[in-house]
Amino acid sequence: MSNFRKHYDTALMLEQKGFFRRATTVWRQALRAACGEDEENVAFSGIRRCSSNARYNGGTETL
Repeated sequence: MSNFRKHYDTALMLEQKGFFRRATTVWRQALRAACGEDEENVAFSGIRRCSSNARYNGGTETL
């Protein structure tokens, strides 16, 4: 299994759990491990998606 694929799988798992900030970090690692334009595009999409989902919306949190 390629290094990109390991990061890809980890990032998707983190996204599914809602850990978008951590997933963004892993997508960036996947980008560095990418071996072509297709993999780079997948990583860029993941970075954009997770970055937008991780933004604080200013709402109050309930405990």
